[in-house]
Amino acid sequence: RGEYIAGFRALLAMEQHVVETGAFLTDAEQTYLEAFFNGTINGENVTIMENSSFSEYLSRVTLVAQETGMNITVNVTNIYLDQVEPWSIRVTAQLTINLTDQSGRFGWTQLKNFTVDIPIADIIDPLYSVNTLSRVPNTIRKTNITEFVNDAGDANDTTNLQQFYNTSAYRASQTAPSILMRFEGNLSPSLYGIESMVNLNDLSLQDIPVNTERSVIDYLYWGTQPTTDLCDVQNMPSSFRIDTGHKETYEIDELNYTTCP
Repeated sequence: RGEYIAGFRALLAMEQHVVETGAFLTDAEQTYLEAFFNGTINGENVTIMENSSFSEYLSRVTLVAQETGMNITVNVTNIYLDQVEPWSIRVTAQLTINLTDQSGRFGWTQLKNFTVDIPIADIIDPLYSVNTLSRVPNTIRKTNITEFVNDAGDANDTTNLQQFYNTSAYRASQTAPSILMRFEGNLSPSLYGIESMVNLNDLSLQDIPVNTERSVIDYLYWGTQPTTDLCDVQNMPSSFRIDTGHKETYEIDELNYTTCP
């Protein structure tokens, strides 16, 4: 439980740091591990990590053991950060645990790995925080939409596509950056990538300049990658623009559209 609490709060600490500084992290993994273990970022204490860092948790475990007549020494051999799927990050703490009773008659030492998966749901996407000056925070919410266009009977029903666009929800995508890459402003593809659509109306309402010449897919909208885009998409807002690479993903090929000039 202590590892999970430290792990989730470390994500919140990174989120808060990006919001406060308005800048991406240089090394998301190292920043995370520092917050997780020490409760600091760049050597400075983080309020949200107070009494919640992994090192503080281990200290409390030691005190509790002493109260029960046992002496425990826990040495952290290593801490690893990894991803095995798009919607969580995995933290593994490798610990050497030495346990003895206070009489000295009993004792054992063990090397053990403790692994937890920390969900990224409800974290504010740092791409939005930095690129909108935190005026348009976008919380990571996994969409449950699997069919974006209902073309039964040539209905051309874009209700689900409009919902996905209007809410800027997320879907897994191996052409998109992962959550850790987003903290660094790295827009390269990842096996554990996630993507959303940037709602241009939300930007406009917060006086954020709108770029009508970029695909609304978030990492393309704020990136520089050249794309061929589609405009005048049937039953979508006039400002909606999407790249041909996502035409089939979002079932745009079932609708009428034009190639953007």
